[in-house]
Amino acid sequence: MTSDPRTGARDSDATYQALFRELEATVGELERDDLPLERAMALFSRGVELSRLLATRLDAAEQQVFRLVAEAGGGFGLEPLRATSLGAAEAGPEDGEEVGFDDREGRSISPGGG
Repeated sequence: MTSDPRTGARDSDATYQALFRELEATVGELERDDLPLERAMALFSRGVELSRLLATRLDAAEQQVFRLVAEAGGGFGLEPLRATSLGAAEAGPEDGEEVGFDDREGRSISPGGG
């Protein structure tokens, strides 16, 4: 695993937020006009590395996201979110499936408003 060249800290030990801040700082430095080519290439390489690491962490977090679903018998359960072809999480019911549940006062709630 690589490390932050400024601090020597291992990337695997860094939080997502710390890595994101480093990426922002890297991009900020790359935007400078007076940057030597060698430094720009090193920063670009580090930026790509950080971008890939952050994407991997986001993918892992996405796999842990669940939605609350109504179960037969009136209880609730957790179900993994499904990814759509665009990569966004889909939290709706299956095609043609109608999902309803009871609110805190015991009133039935369904997509049709009933």
